[in-house]
Amino acid sequence: MSFEAHSKENMGSRSQLRLLMLTPNFPPQTGGVQNYALELAFAFSELCSEFEVLAPKSPGSEQVDRELPFKIKRKSIWGDNFSLSGILPARRASRHFDAVFATHWSAAYAALIAGDQNWAVGCAVHGKELFFRPLEKIWPAQKVYDHIRKTALKQCPLLFPVSRFTADLLKKYEVKEDRIITVPNGVNTERYKPGDSTQLREGLGLVSKTVLLTVGRLVERKGVDTVLKSLATIKDEHKDLEYLIVGDGPERSKLEALSQKLGLSEQVRFMGAVTSKALLEFYQLADLFVMAPRDIRGDVEGFGLVFLEASACGKAVLGTRSGGVPDAVLDGVTGVLVSPDNSMELARVLDDLIKNKDKRDALGTAGFEFANQQGSWKGRAHTIVESFEEELLDREKRIK
Repeated sequence: MSFEAHSKENMGSRSQLRLLMLTPNFPPQTGGVQNYALELAFAFSELCSEFEVLAPKSPGSEQVDRELPFKIKRKSIWGDNFSLSGILPARRASRHFDAVFATHWSAAYAALIAGDQNWAVGCAVHGKELFFRPLEKIWPAQKVYDHIRKTALKQCPLLFPVSRFTADLLKKYEVKEDRIITVPNGVNTERYKPGDSTQLREGLGLVSKTVLLTVGRLVERKGVDTVLKSLATIKDEHKDLEYLIVGDGPERSKLEALSQKLGLSEQVRFMGAVTSKALLEFYQLADLFVMAPRDIRGDVEGFGLVFLEASACGKAVLGTRSGGVPDAVLDGVTGVLVSPDNSMELARVLDDLIKNKDKRDALGTAGFEFANQQGSWKGRAHTIVESFEEELLDREKRIK
């Protein structure tokens, strides 16, 4: 296929690119990367002349696949995130597709070996996977793991970090800057949008309450403990305050104990995991979204998609200057950023935003506009597709 005919004038039309997504992270698995892969897959299927997903088999796959509007093939993997088990199926696919988009460096490694430079390979970079050391107790094995990771990142023609922070992490892998194209996470603005929350408010007994919301897996990195400590400082001044924590995880029991210790049991509710429909309703219910991420031994918030989802629902957001969060929250415009692990600073800002509804509304309005103008998944996918087209066109010119 020749890409010389592609021009800026026809960017609104369907691209001639034949694209394969190779991903070890896809529904019915749950998580941020799984959601990232799914949303981009929907967008790619609308933008590309041909599109297909190659993902792992897992319980519930068949039901998920029946509802998808694009082709998907499932393969068993051996716990290696496709670095080895993806090579053979990727090799077969390379005879037909022009490019492969990998959502993890291990999948990119398989694609690079399988394609033998017959196709363009691009890889998403989220952040956490760059620090992951699953074999550190077996030093020789970890060294091999690190070598394969570095090889994949150095050889991959296109890298798509989800934030400026994540892009900066690639420097230690000696990646040339012209191969790095930062494409922040998007948000589904057709799904996440303002809405009436009266029914849920009444059902939870929150009609007269000011509601704070956190959404996320309950792990140390999310900083829910910092939010709890900040609330303990201002709870006596804000008797009508209610803090809802949506999500589950290994830190839940510890956080529940901390909440009781701080005397917050009457103002904090752990809602656990909720359905996607209920999640939207919680965003719409909130008066302010808050999360206080921190870096924990290399475990970082690569972007912070929940901030953007809350913004799309018209909510003011409060976060920390950690990882890629500053790309999801425009400090002073769509929300406010404070220092990680500083509960006193967080308490001061919380107190100000709780008292100042006009300020919350202004931040929420700006966030809604930001999410709708710059944050769509289709716009993000378009940038990635264009990058593949340019890479393939450059290859054609070099061959000529």
